[in-house]
Amino acid sequence: MAPGEADETMTKLLLIDDSPTVLKIMSLSLMAGGYAVTTASTGGGGLALARQQTPDVIILDVNLPDISGLELLAKLKQDPVLAAVPVLLLSGQDTLDRAAQGMELGARGFLPKHSTSPKVMLQKLREILGS
Repeated sequence: MAPGEADETMTKLLLIDDSPTVLKIMSLSLMAGGYAVTTASTGGGGLALARQQTPDVIILDVNLPDISGLELLAKLKQDPVLAAVPVLLLSGQDTLDRAAQGMELGARGFLPKHSTSPKVMLQKLREILGS
């Protein structure tokens, strides 16, 4: 398998975040954890990729340039194909309000972006996936 190529048996993650630095660092950590990672830097791009690929998990920044992550979460949960895909929310602003809103909309978890280590993120993904 060539670098960057996904094995068909790998868990597919879609990471949606507008920060190129966050996308790069998180992608590398997630790939090192054995996940196949696709990224998008906008909500619209993330929604299109989710519809094309039907990932196993979506990791979604709450603050996106084109649409609120919470609005995007609502759209994902209204889509018959994507409604069952677990969503893990991230935010650079560690607000309990956003976490609560996200959980009400169907998110499976919420992590503060800048204070969450790769180890904690991988553990949270294992919990969400039941593995």
